[in-house]
Amino acid sequence: MNNAVVLERLPLLPGATEQDTGKYQRRRVYIFLTRQGGMFCFMLMTMLVGAVNYNNSMAYILSFLLSSLFMICILHTYCNLRGLIIGMPECKPVHAGDRLQIPVLFENRIATYRIGIRLEYAPERAQQLALPPASCPDPLLLDFTKEGLQSAYITTTPMPRGVFHPGRFRISSTFPLGLFIAWSYIHFDRDCVVYPEPAGSMQLPEQSGDQSQEQPGTQAGSEDFTGHRAYHSLDPVRMVDWKKYAAGQGLLVKRFSGSGAGKLWFQWQSITDPHQTEQQLSQFCLWIMEADRRGLFYGLELPGLRIEMDRGSIHRHRCLHALAAHGSPASPA
Repeated sequence: MNNAVVLERLPLLPGATEQDTGKYQRRRVYIFLTRQGGMFCFMLMTMLVGAVNYNNSMAYILSFLLSSLFMICILHTYCNLRGLIIGMPECKPVHAGDRLQIPVLFENRIATYRIGIRLEYAPERAQQLALPPASCPDPLLLDFTKEGLQSAYITTTPMPRGVFHPGRFRISSTFPLGLFIAWSYIHFDRDCVVYPEPAGSMQLPEQSGDQSQEQPGTQAGSEDFTGHRAYHSLDPVRMVDWKKYAAGQGLLVKRFSGSGAGKLWFQWQSITDPHQTEQQLSQFCLWIMEADRRGLFYGLELPGLRIEMDRGSIHRHRCLHALAAHGSPASPA
C-alpha cells in the first residue's frame, strides 16, 4: 500500500520486512486517561484508603482486582491501534458544489479484533488552517473483525472549486472500557481536485484551423466518410464501427473529412469581464466536457499556462485540473 502510515513499531509486525520499514511512515500512538478513567482512578484510590483505614480484606481484594483491570485496559487500548496501517488512495475529482469522497484504506496484519476505531479531522488543525467547522468531514467509526484490508470514505460538505489537501487527521480508540484514549495523528500527501461547476452555453466556440485542406478527423456529425483506422484507448467508444467488430474485423474507428479537421481553442482572452472569473471557468468546463463527448481535439489557454491540442480522458482531466487550480494555491479540505 503506497502513501501509507503505520501506527508504531512496524518491525514487530508479523510478516514485516526491511522494505516495509522504509515504505511506511511511522506514527507514534499516545495514550492518556479519559474523564471516566480519571473518575475510576479517584474511586479506586478512595477504596484503597478505606481498606487501609478499616483493615477490610474484602475492600483490599476489590481494590486490587479493579487495579488489575485498570492496568490491563492500558495494554488493550494501546494494542487496539498499534500496528494498524492506514493509506489514502487517489481521490476521485468532483465538480464544485458536490461532496468529496475521501478514500481511506486500512490494513490489519494481525488476526485480532480491533473495535471502535475512530478517524476524524484533527480539530486543532482545522482551527489552525481557518477551515470552516461546517466543512469538516464527519468522523468514521470502524471495527475490524479479521486480518486484511478494509476501505472507507470520509464525506465532506459541498466543496468550492480548487485543489485541496486532505490535511491532518486523528485516529483514536477508547476500547475496551473507555478508561483510556489512545490516539495518533496522520497526514496524507494527496490532492483532492474540485473542478468548476459546468455551466453556461452549450454552443461551442467557432473552430479554428484551415478547413479547406479537408484533413481527416473523427468528429461526430461530419458528412464525408473516408475510411477506418485502428482503435486507440483514448478514442470515444461511440466512434467504433461495431458492425465491423461483429464481423470479426477487430476494433476500428470511423474517419471523416471536412469539419472533422476543425480545432477548438478555449482562450482566456475571450473573457469579457475580469470580475466573472468563476463564470468563465464554469463555461470552459462545460465546453471541455462537451468537446470530449464529441471526440473533438481542443486546447486550453489560461494566463501563464497553455495546454496543447489533444483529446481523450487524460487530456480532459489535465484541462479540468488546470481550471480547478486557476488563481489560487492548494487549500486544506
